[in-house]
Amino acid sequence: MPKRTDASYWNKPQLYPFTDKELAVNNYQRYLLDKTLHLFEWKNLPSTIPQRELELILQVFGSGTFTTVNGELYVFKANLGGQPNEYYFPTLSIIANPYLKFNAQLKINEECIVMFNDSLLTGIIPLANKYITQMVENDITQNLANINMRLINLIACKDDDDKARAEKFIKDIISGKLSALQSEEFFGAITTQPYGSTGQGNQVTQLIEYAQWLRTSLLQEFGIRTENGNVKREYVSDSEIAMNDVNSFLLYDMLYNRKLACEKVNEMFGTDIQVDYSELIKNEMEEQQDDEYREEDEKKVETDEEVKEGDSDATE
Repeated sequence: MPKRTDASYWNKPQLYPFTDKELAVNNYQRYLLDKTLHLFEWKNLPSTIPQRELELILQVFGSGTFTTVNGELYVFKANLGGQPNEYYFPTLSIIANPYLKFNAQLKINEECIVMFNDSLLTGIIPLANKYITQMVENDITQNLANINMRLINLIACKDDDDKARAEKFIKDIISGKLSALQSEEFFGAITTQPYGSTGQGNQVTQLIEYAQWLRTSLLQEFGIRTENGNVKREYVSDSEIAMNDVNSFLLYDMLYNRKLACEKVNEMFGTDIQVDYSELIKNEMEEQQDDEYREEDEKKVETDEEVKEGDSDATE
């Protein structure tokens, strides 16, 4: 299979390799990062630290190390090690950057600042893979179900001549010929066995609903809400309620650690780097808050109506 950088990749349509699980997982990861790289908005970053590269390092590797090289501030993917401190956290950030020809073991909080993506430096990939792995398996199952639905009957032939006549008969039907006449001898020589299941339609529907639930659940982990109208409410309602609480904590934790490190970076290197939720996330939060207020108002109206009905019954 040609690489994406090869001209032949774009000139010739490529069938999606459903059974290549590792490639499919990697593709889902990339498309997710396309979205999560816009969870936060940065201000006053130096030209040596593009926002995309900073977020990519944090989200994929769990942390990034800020330090200066030749008087310029950079953020690096680094390994943390050295003698642990009193809380068993590494004290050194080990950097190796071939392009800048920079190799160093820097003391954390003295010669460099380590910014966490989250409190446990996990990054988003392990959590994402929980859903993505199931999404890939679901894609494979959907693809197999789709192919199997083409087979309504299996045809058994006694010899090669009957096989050739059967193939021509099927080809005539596929080509749209209004008549495909065969002899009685031909129909007596073949047998058919039902293959397709009457429940396959329902199975495909369930797989589609499951795929939508996985996608919605994954995005909600990062505060991105999606319309999920085709999924039965009783199937996802409890999960959605739970995740609306959880994803706020995850996003808060990611922003908290970025702000905490920004204060240290600004103090050590004399910068004024700032970070906050992106407009996308702010809008999501406002819409969620509006929905909560709307639900509260609806419940209040229902309660008032019930009270009025109760007073009316008591008067009668």
